[in-house]
Amino acid sequence: MRMRQEIKVSVVCPDTSFNIKLMQVYRKDNTLIAISKLDSKGFAGEVITKREDAAWVEFEADKELPVKHYIVNKVRNIHGVAANYTQVKSVESIKEIAGLSTLPMEKVAGENNDEDLEVALARAPRFANK
Repeated sequence: MRMRQEIKVSVVCPDTSFNIKLMQVYRKDNTLIAISKLDSKGFAGEVITKREDAAWVEFEADKELPVKHYIVNKVRNIHGVAANYTQVKSVESIKEIAGLSTLPMEKVAGENNDEDLEVALARAPRFANK
């Protein structure tokens, strides 16, 4: 059976300069592995800010699969990252994705930090594997 599942990443950041972007989603057995990138453009006002991004993925399964999140964060560890997210310095450090193919992703319009709807639609669907 073909499943369509929304993958969403959400972090609470210490200031408004941070941005989160869902980059790739992999499937390993009965788990989805989501890779997101968190970066900062420098300091921009000390206001606790929630940042989110989301995409749809499709795969063969009879139910939704649990998602394991990795956040690539070269800046510093963020305390607002949920306990079920793992922060890493690079994608290369995530050994369990070795040899896996990415799943095609379709961006959820209007997500990714108040991104303009036209820009979000222009990027969808986005395929990480070429």
